Amino acid sequence: MKTSYAVIGLGKFGQYVAKGLIRNNENVIVCDDSEEHIREFKDLSDEVYILDATNKEALREAGVKELDVVIISIGENIESSILSVIALQELKNKFIIAKAVNRSHGIILNRLGVDLVVRPEQDASSRLLDKLLWNRNHIFKINEQLDLSKVPIIESDVGKSVGTKQYELQMRENVKIIGVYQSGIWHIHTKKAGVKEPLEQLILEQGAVLLLLQSHINA
Repeated sequence: MKTSYAVIGLGKFGQYVAKGLIRNNENVIVCDDSEEHIREFKDLSDEVYILDATNKEALREAGVKELDVVIISIGENIESSILSVIALQELKNKFIIAKAVNRSHGIILNRLGVDLVVRPEQDASSRLLDKLLWNRNHIFKINEQLDLSKVPIIESDVGKSVGTKQYELQMRENVKIIGVYQSGIWHIHTKKAGVKEPLEQLILEQGAVLLLLQSHINA
């Protein structure tokens, strides 16, 4: 069964994602509150809706419920973005990706439990800088197949979860975050109320350093 998608908000980022999914013949519902933004998609998809994404019933009627992936690309209206996340969670959508317009917005989205928070311009810069710094931050070669490296995070990473950063690093094959050093402590697992939480839930702070394991084994 094919993955089901929805893209909510048709600014530049939302349009790019929605058109890419449609070009690849994916099942995607496209939503925006502007007739102008929706107009060009009417010839591309039958699943196009003008609606208020903060309205749970409007989303339900458009079929945006229990989907595999929903991408929220609402622009500068942070309040609408947050309320849309809550509505989508109540409709039991399985994986929610949300665009953040600034660091504070990203922190709030992470706290709400959004599965992946993206900041398109900053994330692109972060990926480029990671590539540039990869060799400089090399620690040592474990063997011919494995390298261990440490990479300091940059400003746009602050407030992201380790899981979000891991997703961004997937542009490099076989790279995994195995530890985070911040506030004078190495984090492998965190604890809350005596219950272990996965490293992926840890929120990155200013000055954090990632410990990365890179495999050169071709799958």
